Amino acid sequence: MDEYNKCRKLDRANGKYNLKIGICYLETNIDKPKALEYLLISKKSDKQDKELDYYLGVAYAINHQMDDAIKALESYLESGGKNTELAEKRLKDCQYALKAMQNPARVQFENLGEDINSEFADYYPFVSGDERTLSFTTRRKGKGKMEYDGYYPSDVYLSTFDGKKFSKAEIMKSNMTPYNEQSTGLSQDGQTMFFYSDTNPKGELFIVKNEGYKFGRKEKIVNIDDEKFLESAVCISPDGQTMIYSSNRSDGMGQLDLWMVRRLPFGDNLWAEPQLIGGNVNTAGSEDFPSFSPDGTRIYFSSNGHVGMGGWDLYCTDWDPENNTFSDVEALPYPVNTADDERSISFADDHKHAYISASKPDGIGDLDIYRITYDDVEVTPALFAIKIATGNPDSPFMEAEKFTITDATTKEIIGEYAPNPNNMTYTVIIHPGDYTIEIIPSSEDYQLYSAPFKVHEFMNQMGKVDKIINLKKNN
Repeated sequence: MDEYNKCRKLDRANGKYNLKIGICYLETNIDKPKALEYLLISKKSDKQDKELDYYLGVAYAINHQMDDAIKALESYLESGGKNTELAEKRLKDCQYALKAMQNPARVQFENLGEDINSEFADYYPFVSGDERTLSFTTRRKGKGKMEYDGYYPSDVYLSTFDGKKFSKAEIMKSNMTPYNEQSTGLSQDGQTMFFYSDTNPKGELFIVKNEGYKFGRKEKIVNIDDEKFLESAVCISPDGQTMIYSSNRSDGMGQLDLWMVRRLPFGDNLWAEPQLIGGNVNTAGSEDFPSFSPDGTRIYFSSNGHVGMGGWDLYCTDWDPENNTFSDVEALPYPVNTADDERSISFADDHKHAYISASKPDGIGDLDIYRITYDDVEVTPALFAIKIATGNPDSPFMEAEKFTITDATTKEIIGEYAPNPNNMTYTVIIHPGDYTIEIIPSSEDYQLYSAPFKVHEFMNQMGKVDKIINLKKNN
C-alpha cells in the first residue's frame, strides 16, 4: 500500500492507484471501511478497471450500505468479470443482510483491553465454560522473526479471568516454536486445549492437557491428522466423547469441511474413523473453527459457503447425538455477524457471554478480542449466606435492627432481610451488579455499617457464598 500511496501523491485522481489502495484496505484488518473512499475516487476516473464495481460492492457492504452494494454488484454482474462467482455470492449476502440488519440482536461488545490485545492481530479466542481460562492466537513479537506481511509468526497466549479482570496474557511457552501456532479449541472444563502448528509443511493439530498449574507438552491427534491434507481446527464435546474438526480431505464436499470422530468404548484414546458431518452443514465453500455449546447439543462454526452477512460468518446447527442428525443451519444475528469476516466464537456456560475477534473503532490495533454480552439472556442470581460478626465469643453473631441492600446506581432498595434465628444467617439472592449494603446494629455498642457490595457474574457459579461482616465497636 505504501508504494501506491507514493504514486498517488503525484496524481491523486489516478483511477489505478486509488483502486489498488482500496483493494489493499479490503485485504487488511485495519480500517477496512476506508477502502470505499479510494474506490469512489477511482469510479470518477475516465478509465475504469473492469473489476472496480465488484470491489466497490464489497466496500459498500463492509460499510453496511447494502442498497449501494447491491447496485454496484448488479452492475458488475451485467458486464461480467473474473470475480463473477464471488460477486453472485456477495449479492445474496447483501440481500440477506438488508433483512438481518432490521432485526439486530441486543448485544454489547467489550474490548478486553491492553492486557489481552496488542497493536498486532489477536484472534481465535476460546474460553472454558466458567470463563476462567482464555486462550487465543496473536501475531505480536514472539519467538519468530517478522514475516513479509509485517506480522510475526502466530503464537498461542493464555489469560485467566476472576470475574472482574483478565490477567495479563502470557505466551504458552512450552509448546511455541519460531513457526505458526494457533489456538483452535478449549474443553468446557478448561483442562484440554487444542492448537494448530505448521512445523511441518502440511500443518498439524495438537492436544495439550493441564497438569495442575500449567499446560503440558503437546501430543499429536493421530486419529484426525492426515499428512496428505490440511486439518485446521478441532474441538471436543463437553462429555469428552466426540471431536469435530475441519479438513480439506478429498472425499469432502468443498474446500474445508467439518468432520466428526467419536470415542470408542474400549479405550481412553481410541477413536472411530472420521465421518463427514451430514445435513446441510458443509458446502462447496469452507467450514471451519467448530465449537460446542455448553450443553453439547449445538455446534457453532464459521463458513464462507452459506448465505450470511458477507465474507466469513458464524453459524450454528443443533445436533442430536443419539440419531446423529443435524438441524437446518442458522446464521448468528447481526451485529454478532457483520459484512466483515467472523471466524470463531466461544460461549461460556451461562450462554450470556461469548468471545470473538473483530476490528472495531474502539480497537487497540488490527483484530482484537471482544467479550459479547447478550442482554436478553438472564443470569442466574448469586446466593450469599451472610453473618454479622460481633467479636464477642459468647455471642459471635447478631441480628441487625435493619439489614438492607440498595442499588448503587438507582438508589432503589433491593431488599430488606431478616436472619434465620437458629444460626443468625442472612440469605441473600441477588443478580450481578453494584450495590450498597447497610446494617443498623441492634446494639448501641456497635457502629453503623455501610459498604459497597459488588456481585460479579462468576458468583452465580460458585454455589452458596459465605460472607462474614465484622462490626466495629463504639468507643
